[in-house]
This record gives sequence, structure tokens and C-alpha cells, in this order.
Amino acid sequence: ARILPAAQRLVALDSMNRQSLQLLAAGYLARGDANSTVEVLLRRDSLPFEVSVVRFEPADTTASVRGTVENLQPRTLPAFQLTLEFVNSAGEVMARDSVAIPELGPAGNTGNTHEFSLRTTGRSIVAYRYLTR
Repeated sequence: ARILPAAQRLVALDSMNRQSLQLLAAGYLARGDANSTVEVLLRRDSLPFEVSVVRFEPADTTASVRGTVENLQPRTLPAFQLTLEFVNSAGEVMARDSVAIPELGPAGNTGNTHEFSLRTTGRSIVAYRYLTR
């Protein structure tokens, strides 16, 4: 029963994270809410891409992130900007930076992923979140 509030907080921070959505669906399922469970699973399965962070290294005045964007759809994903916000322990944005993600091929094909690396400057960074534009 405690999984639902925790999953709701995770999804509030990162609404495009497949694992967070999976936990939210499990929370609704444990509560016996079949409609919400199906709704969340459909939302998870309709995400156009997934961001996987391989390394996050916060330091005193900098932070760096390395990861991959993977197209999850059976069609080409147009190029877009992935924006990362770097936050302190209070959730305040200390820095914001973007990386260009090129057009990605359909899921399961060569060229459906793109590796990225980003380094930014900011004090007291402890976490990150991403947005698309």
C-alpha cells in the first residue's frame, strides 16, 4: 500500500520514466484499481523514447551526465532538444543545459539510439531531471 505514494512522487519528478510508470501501475494494482492500472500501462507503452542515464557525477561546482536516448516507436523519431535541469536537495534548479538529439531510426533497427554527454556548472547539485522541447 505504501508503493503508490512513492510511485506518485517518482512520476511527478519524471513523468517519462518507464520504470516509474511501472511502479505506479503496480501501486494501483495493489490497491485494486484496474482502470488506473491499465491507464498507466498504456501511458508507459506510448512513450516515444527512453532516456537511460549511465553516469551522473555531481561535484562541488559542476555536474556531468552521460546517457543514451532510445527510440521506442516503430517509426522514425524526429530530432529534438533534450533539456536537463540540475537541482539541489530542495529541488531548486541550479543549472539547465540542453543537448541536441538527432533523428532516431525505428525501434529495433540500427540508429535507434543516441549517446549523449553533458557537463554543467552549478553549486550543490544532487540530482537531475529532463524535459523535451
